[in-house]
Amino acid sequence: MREIRALVTVGGRYAGEAEPFAVDSPWWNDVEPVTAHLDRVLGVPTSVLRLVATATSGTRDGVVTYQVEAERVPDGGLTRSADPDLAPAVRAAEPGRVLPADAPRVDCRLPDAEVVERVVENDPASALRHARPASHLVGARVYQEFLDHVEPSERVYHLGNPEAEPARAQSFEV
Repeated sequence: MREIRALVTVGGRYAGEAEPFAVDSPWWNDVEPVTAHLDRVLGVPTSVLRLVATATSGTRDGVVTYQVEAERVPDGGLTRSADPDLAPAVRAAEPGRVLPADAPRVDCRLPDAEVVERVVENDPASALRHARPASHLVGARVYQEFLDHVEPSERVYHLGNPEAEPARAQSFEV
């Protein structure tokens, strides 16, 4: 049995604390029953952002405090008893997803120069096998940037071309 304390934020700002409640699942990482209860009690969709504190060691049972982001300020069900500094700033949020303000801004679609250099130095044959499919992914990105700036009358001649590049990349055996 897990007892829940929920510190609720809206748009990254502290809104209050929900009344403590219990859930059947003992596992701290099982947040579905937490959000299901809060969605029902607060009347707004919620997402667990992070585990703030626990009263026991391990990964189950006991009193667990979560920071929970609500889609909007609930009409009721909250008290203002917790420290608002416990909640980190939020860059963006929507039901089921939250982006913390301190999340690194990294383009995960393409490896950075350091990763490429490591692969080339440590396994040149593998780097060459990956180069041809990767060139199609880069080509799709460049093609799309071109289309974003081309005259509208010219777009008809290029429809579907950027979308075809990922399929070409997947057609190569790595």
